[in-house]
Amino acid sequence: MRKILVISRYHRDDDNPIYNSFLKGISLVRKVFFIDYFNEYSIRGKTGFEIYIKKLLQKENIEEIFFMFVSGDATLDISFICEISQNRVVYMVFWDLEQHFEIIDRYYAQCADLVFLPSNKEYKEMFKLYGIDAVWTFSLFDKEKYALNMNRDIDVSFIGDLNKGNRKEYIEYLKQNGINVEVYGAGSKNGKISFKKMVEILNRSKISLNFSDIFENSVYSFYKKINNRIKQTKGRIIEICMSGAFLLTEKSNSLNEVLDISNIDTFSSKKELLEKIEYYLNNDKERETKAKKAQNEVITKYDSSNLAKYLNKKPTKKEYYYVDKEFKKIYGTFRWFYFLEFLKRYKLEQARKELAEVLKNGVYLKEAIIYLERYLRTINFFEIFDFWKYALIKNKMKNLDNIVIYPSGWISYHFIKIFQLNDKVAFLVDDNIKYKKFQEFYIRDFSDITSEIVVIGNPKFAEILEERLKSYNLKYINPFKFAKIDIDRIKREIDVYDIFAKLKITV
Repeated sequence: MRKILVISRYHRDDDNPIYNSFLKGISLVRKVFFIDYFNEYSIRGKTGFEIYIKKLLQKENIEEIFFMFVSGDATLDISFICEISQNRVVYMVFWDLEQHFEIIDRYYAQCADLVFLPSNKEYKEMFKLYGIDAVWTFSLFDKEKYALNMNRDIDVSFIGDLNKGNRKEYIEYLKQNGINVEVYGAGSKNGKISFKKMVEILNRSKISLNFSDIFENSVYSFYKKINNRIKQTKGRIIEICMSGAFLLTEKSNSLNEVLDISNIDTFSSKKELLEKIEYYLNNDKERETKAKKAQNEVITKYDSSNLAKYLNKKPTKKEYYYVDKEFKKIYGTFRWFYFLEFLKRYKLEQARKELAEVLKNGVYLKEAIIYLERYLRTINFFEIFDFWKYALIKNKMKNLDNIVIYPSGWISYHFIKIFQLNDKVAFLVDDNIKYKKFQEFYIRDFSDITSEIVVIGNPKFAEILEERLKSYNLKYINPFKFAKIDIDRIKREIDVYDIFAKLKITV
């Protein structure tokens, strides 16, 4: 089986199931090496990250790379991507092209041999204008996760952020007119729910709603308001249909290309939405027949296994690429995020390099102020002060960059990464871990591991940890035997460094 390096970010299904669905489709026909670029970049810095990727590609003789960027993420240097793409097949997928095509995605796509499009079909022709080969697959999901065959006791459901657009206004209108609609997500009384709960709600719903507006991504990019005119065909419509609920969606571009619209229905106003809900709730047989046909269609066309058939490209020469002021502004401004990340963790050399990238690409004062203001909202300044004080007084920060530390919530995919790591690796297991969760994350085949691996965890779960790790020749450390650390501080990296110092583990 051929090897492929997937450079993405780890996402739980609760965050966004489409990442894992695409990864599953790739893994059907390739041996996958997975890199969480955000985590690795944050640990190693720009130079360290790029050297690490190059060494991995060479060591494992990997001939294919698949980039799955987070929407609007400008972490990676386009010159680095184009460098490692030479003599290799490069695949890319871009989410939310409707927001980011002009300012980010079309620039990165210059290094690709094939771009996968989960968005509106019109973007296939837009990539073609730039001489970039693209295939429109739309959003692919794992069909095995959706159909539960439950009793449909919910008349109407909506799952999503109620604070966006006019969604709240529409939902209130329905309730005022006697429609029993259950709402889940940010801004609703039920709040956000897990992926498992979402699937349950969809399988209990007679009708499920979808809205097609797009909204500003306030974290990664500087949004163009004219994009508010675009109606996005969202992947949620596939999840609704896979679950067997009847889809009632706001009209959007490419919708008739995605689904046989005779098996779903659309709305473009509150009044039309209300009328159609009343109609389909009073016509069970028609609604159920259409929902079943739509379910059969999406299971055939949009299961993640369909991705595998497109992994057949040959490498092409990437002789040149263009970078304009617009992209430099986004890429350069994005460096401030990593500059502050490294600064607050006392990684001064990495912070200096990010600042150099800012100066290299141009200082855009207005954008920098906006970005810094957004970022500063997320910072715990007391923690930073504590961390810096510890680092400066005890001077224990040098030579620690080779220790890779993973919080327990990320272990699932990071265990895949171990197959490529040569560093000392520590898994930081917090006091919330339970045996069932531990089994879910740790039951893997570790026969190819060459790294020295340590798991650090709460002694309350020592027996569970030691029992499981022993079968994989992994070492468990009870931190309380080696350092005076209270239970609330075990999650802090500085305490992990203490433990390594006490154990005299060299890096």
